[in-house]
Amino acid sequence: MGRSSFTAFLLSAILAAGPPLLGQARLEWVRRYDSPSRGSEWARAMVLDGDGNVFMAGSTGQFGGGNEDALTVKIGPDGRRLWSARFNGPRHEQDHAEAMALGADGSAYVAGYSSVPGNDTDFAVVKYDGAGHPVWTALYNGPGNGADRANLLALDPDGQVIVAGQDFSPQSSNDFAVIKYALPAPSFPFRRGDANGSGKVNIADAIASIRSLFLGAEPLPCQDAADADDDGALGVTDIVFTLTYLFLGGVETPAPGAAACGPDPTPDGLDCAAYPCP
Repeated sequence: MGRSSFTAFLLSAILAAGPPLLGQARLEWVRRYDSPSRGSEWARAMVLDGDGNVFMAGSTGQFGGGNEDALTVKIGPDGRRLWSARFNGPRHEQDHAEAMALGADGSAYVAGYSSVPGNDTDFAVVKYDGAGHPVWTALYNGPGNGADRANLLALDPDGQVIVAGQDFSPQSSNDFAVIKYALPAPSFPFRRGDANGSGKVNIADAIASIRSLFLGAEPLPCQDAADADDDGALGVTDIVFTLTYLFLGGVETPAPGAAACGPDPTPDGLDCAAYPCP
């Protein structure tokens, strides 16, 4: 028997022997995630932490088609789902997660894109705390107001967030874009709409905003709380939003809401120097 024939014979014998010789992976568990809407789910990114927990990000849709939300899921080492979080952007249409990374404090950062009024899609970055609650959200709209989509995300040694992806430009179609976000400064938890810091939201908050913004009265104690519509600026729209919420059945104030204290989930130029949360 020649060398080549012997080699072929030996390989055939090994293959015929099957798992005892070659070894075989043992299936430990399989877990599936199906949203309450019974739509389609797609996984786009996955990372593991030092404890063996699995973090996955992608999107989830409505049964039969329709809008999609970005989805993030944490799974324990035994396959048990620990938490899941959905991100439904400002236009409530197409929101997708494409990349993710983990912070040293157990937080999860997810990047992708979100449909935005007046644009096509914007970069979207969401930070979740260790329990799956959103901490802050950042959107980026490129100069062309077109399809801006993030598909890469990393953290530098200081924990700053770096995102890269596609940025639409009217002059050159799609450009390569890289964005670095600085971590938001620590802020007191607050109730959204409580402009005067009384611990509750009522008409006195609208009056306090009018006095401070337009009549030269003392500065508001917590700018984040006075930003009732959460647009990152203080103005007449916050006053109108508060009055509409109180007396005309308007929508609830954005997170953390008017009823309970919580951190500001969206980075902006406002801060909260003091607030009387319990």
